[in-house]
Amino acid sequence: MFDGLKTAVVSGAKTAGLMLMDKAPVLMFAGGVVMFGVTVYCAVKAAPKVDEAIKKHNEVIKDLDEKLEKAENQDENDEEKIEYSKKDYNKDVRSTYGHTVLNVIKAAATPTCCALVSIGLFGGAVYLPVKAVGAMTTKYLATKRSFEEYRGVVREEEGAEKDAHYMFKTKQKIEPVEVEGDENHETIASTESVQNDYFWHWCEETSPIFTSAEVWNDNLLVSKMQNLTELLRKTHVLTNNDILKELAMYGEIKKDPMTGIKFGKKWKEDGDNTFKFEIHKIWVPDYKKGPNRSRLIYELRYDEELL
Repeated sequence: MFDGLKTAVVSGAKTAGLMLMDKAPVLMFAGGVVMFGVTVYCAVKAAPKVDEAIKKHNEVIKDLDEKLEKAENQDENDEEKIEYSKKDYNKDVRSTYGHTVLNVIKAAATPTCCALVSIGLFGGAVYLPVKAVGAMTTKYLATKRSFEEYRGVVREEEGAEKDAHYMFKTKQKIEPVEVEGDENHETIASTESVQNDYFWHWCEETSPIFTSAEVWNDNLLVSKMQNLTELLRKTHVLTNNDILKELAMYGEIKKDPMTGIKFGKKWKEDGDNTFKFEIHKIWVPDYKKGPNRSRLIYELRYDEELL
């Protein structure tokens, strides 16, 4: 009972967090509109205080001017002689300006802060979608370029028919054709479209937990798939960032952490929820170790879904 409640709470919190981050630009824009209204309201409320502070400042400066003028024009034999020099006047003027500036800052602080918050929210509402589109475009172009290069090699070495087979997963269907007096069968080719999933290269350059031992890496990937299956069971949502963290591929996360939460794997109420990588091992030349030496790179992909 409590395990089910815990799973529901964790899954709901994670799903809500993903939805919140996905809706962040809309929420930030709405927040910017609200803060703009607050800024206008606070500015209207602060305007009389600023005006009063400036008026008071002008009155004090005027009094100081009159005091200095009276001190400079007074008779030396005057019994009520005022001791007020130009130095005293300058000191009082500086002090008055300092108090006025402080009062104006206090009055205008709230609308200024609200205006900065509003500008920040509007800027974030524009920046986040632009950044996400840029990251997705980069990912798409990289995948497209790699795929086109692969298809070019296939067409050169195996021909256009084989390329079409790999591209559309063509297969042969046997359908009977009725002929009077005989029964023949005609082979008809049909095509099915499958998604070309994005893949990661898991190797020593991308992950600190990668080792030079192939058997160790194979067992490590098995344990990682088990961990991800358990995480999917607990949270009901796996994001690309969750998967990359498990593989210790933090560099991939840093490239665009926002895009990493938009794709992943969801829990299916009916069906198998075991997380599995499609693993392709690639041996590439390693010129650092010497001629005729090679090193292993894992190409990992899985059935990805929009979250």
